[in-house]
Amino acid sequence: MWPLLRNNNPFTALVLLLATLLLKWQSLRYATSPEVVDAHFLFKAIVNFLKNILHWGPFAFTLAALIQIFIQALYLNFIASKHKLFSHSSIFPALTYILLTSLAPNLNYFSEALLINWLVLWGIDICMDFAQTLEPRKKIFNAGMVLGIPLLIQYEAASTLLLLGVGLLLLRTFQPAEWFTGLLGFITPLYFLTGILFLVDNLSLFTIYFSHPPVAEYRALSKTYWIMTLGGTGLLFSIGFYRFQQQTQRMVIYTRRKWLLILCYIIWSAIFLILSKQAWILLFPGLSLLIAQSYYMEKTKWFRTFIFLFSCVLVIFSQIAFFK
Repeated sequence: MWPLLRNNNPFTALVLLLATLLLKWQSLRYATSPEVVDAHFLFKAIVNFLKNILHWGPFAFTLAALIQIFIQALYLNFIASKHKLFSHSSIFPALTYILLTSLAPNLNYFSEALLINWLVLWGIDICMDFAQTLEPRKKIFNAGMVLGIPLLIQYEAASTLLLLGVGLLLLRTFQPAEWFTGLLGFITPLYFLTGILFLVDNLSLFTIYFSHPPVAEYRALSKTYWIMTLGGTGLLFSIGFYRFQQQTQRMVIYTRRKWLLILCYIIWSAIFLILSKQAWILLFPGLSLLIAQSYYMEKTKWFRTFIFLFSCVLVIFSQIAFFK
C-alpha cells in the first residue's frame, strides 16, 4: 500500500476518491441543505441561485460539498508538491485531509466555511510564491485580492489580512510599496461590491452585515466524542510537530519559512474558529500538512503504518460517538 500512496498518479487519485466516498457516506445518508443567515447576503444569494434556479436539494448540496472537499484535498497535495514542503511527493497530505474532515459528518456540508477554505488555500499558495517570482507586486496584489474575498462571505474573515502580512514578512524584504500593493488588493473586492450595492441603491445591506453577530452552529455532542476526537487529533498534531522540529534544520531557508507560514495559518484558523464558531474545516488544511510529516519517517516505517491505522480508527469511533 505504501508504494502506491508515496506516488502521485491517476490510480492513487482513484483510491483516494473511493476512500472519500467510504468515509463520508454518513454525510450523504443525512444530507441537508445549508443554513443561511439573512445578514450574509452574498452566501444567501449563492444558495438561493443553486436552490431556486438549479433546483438543488439536500442531496445535491451535500454531494457538491463532498466533491469540493475531495478537490481541496488534491489541491492541498499539489501545494505540498509545488512548494517542496516534503522530501518527496506523495498522496499523504490529501489522505490526511480526507481523514480529518471525516471526524464528524457535519464538517462535510455545504457552508460558508467551505467556500472560504478555497480562497484561503489559494491565497496561501500565491503567498508561498513571493520568494521566487519575477513579478512580486503582481503576486502580492493577487494574493491580497484572493484573501480579501472571504471578507465578503463572513466579516470575521477580515483576519486573512494577517496571513498576507505574515507572508510578506517571511518571504519578502520589507518594502512599503509592496505592503501598500497587498493592502490595495485586499480592499479591491470590498470596493467593487460597495460600488455595485451603491448602483442598485442597496448599501443598507452592509449595515446589517457588519452588525450581525456570529451564529454558533454547535450541536450538543457527548463528552465521549469530544474527548476522543480532540485527544486523538491532539496526539496526531503533537507527533507531526515533533517530526517537523526534527526536520527544520535540514530544510533550505525558504522551505523553512514556508512552513512557518503554515504554522501561522494553523494559528489563524484556530482564532477564526473561536470568532466565527462554525469554521472547523478551516483548521484542517494546515493540520493535514503538519500531521502528514509523520508519514515521512523513513527509519520507522512501522510507525507511519500505526499513524494511518490510528487515524482510521479515530474516524470510525468519532462517527459512532457523533450519532450516539
